[in-house]
Amino acid sequence: MGKSDYEDNFVQFNLDDFKKWMDGQQEESPYRKNLVGMYVESKVSIKKLMSRMEAENEEGIKEVAKDFQENGGVIKEVDGHYFKISVETGDFLIHRMFVKRPD
Repeated sequence: MGKSDYEDNFVQFNLDDFKKWMDGQQEESPYRKNLVGMYVESKVSIKKLMSRMEAENEEGIKEVAKDFQENGGVIKEVDGHYFKISVETGDFLIHRMFVKRPD
C-alpha cells in the first residue's frame, strides 16, 4: 500500500524551516514599519517603568523614565515585542505592553 499525497506533504514539513520563515515574515511586516516614528506614552507608573526599561545609560535611567512619563517619546526601532524609544534625555528599550498611543 503506497503513501497518499497528504502523507508525503506531512513528512516533508520541517518545523525549523517554518520558524525561520515566520521570523522573516515579522521583519517584513508593514505594521512594524509603520510604528517607527510614532509618538507614544507610558501606560504604567514611573516606578514600574524604571524597573522594566533598559536605558543606554543605566545611571541616567531615572531621568530618562521621568522624561518619558512627562513628555512621551518616539519609537526609533521595533525588535520583536520591544520598542526602542527616544526621548530628549536618551534612548531606552521597553516591551510594547508598557506603552500606548496618546489619548
